[in-house]
Amino acid sequence: MKRIALISDGWKRLVTYAWVHGIMKGIAQSEEKISLFQYNTYGNWTRDKRNNVGEYNLFQLPDLAQFDGIVVDLNNIEDGEVKEHLIALLRSSNLPVVSLTQAIDGFYYVGIDNEQPIRELVEHLYDVHGCRRFMYCGGPEDNYENRMRLTAFRKTLKSKGIDPDTAICFSGDYDYQTGRRYMKEIMEQKIEFPDAIVCANDNIACGLCEAAEEYGLHIPEDFRVTGFDNLDKAAFFEPQITTVSQDRERIGEMALEFLQDIWAGTAEGYYRFLQANCIYGESCG
Repeated sequence: MKRIALISDGWKRLVTYAWVHGIMKGIAQSEEKISLFQYNTYGNWTRDKRNNVGEYNLFQLPDLAQFDGIVVDLNNIEDGEVKEHLIALLRSSNLPVVSLTQAIDGFYYVGIDNEQPIRELVEHLYDVHGCRRFMYCGGPEDNYENRMRLTAFRKTLKSKGIDPDTAICFSGDYDYQTGRRYMKEIMEQKIEFPDAIVCANDNIACGLCEAAEEYGLHIPEDFRVTGFDNLDKAAFFEPQITTVSQDRERIGEMALEFLQDIWAGTAEGYYRFLQANCIYGESCG
């Protein structure tokens, strides 16, 4: 019997169940007997420091010596000290650790190449729709995925002969209200609208589009918008949001496959990438 610890921090009060579904799907298809134990905290949904300390103490509960491998999702941990402490704790376990969607030295990685789809989106906006003025509406400044997407955004502008420093870039949260706040700031500060706004995720894109409509603006007639993650809200939003697919269940399943190959001594390299595809909708025209 193999035992896996899944360590994660929820998004506000929500658990990222996709990881669990993917791993359990892989376990059901495996001939090997494997048990999954999840340790999920809610350390980022309140400003009460004492509450969050108590939440993150959950990471001290598992006896890592009782496990054969660890899967970890660090993306939602906003407290830098907590994150570094957890990384050090996992490194000291001497167990194989698979990090989901965030590259960390010494850990294995499963996720998408965040730069590739952003590059494709910007090139599409430039080549197909003739966009020349861009804006980036991002998530948390120190979030790994947000940093990768912003880096790709700036690199692609430069490759097209556009000075990336001319593009206004916002940073904030990953939720719907963040997109609404960005649009409010644009209007209140009388910032000149770009041809296209590239958003770090679908929540931001939907919030931004909704607020724009309330100001009498229309997407994509006044400017184009793209999101990321291919959430249901992007598919059913009006206008339908141009986005990027990221099959989180498959990422969880790939993490299990990686651990199985490590146990068998057949794993090659430290990185495994899932293809991320751009899905073009109404918001980019």
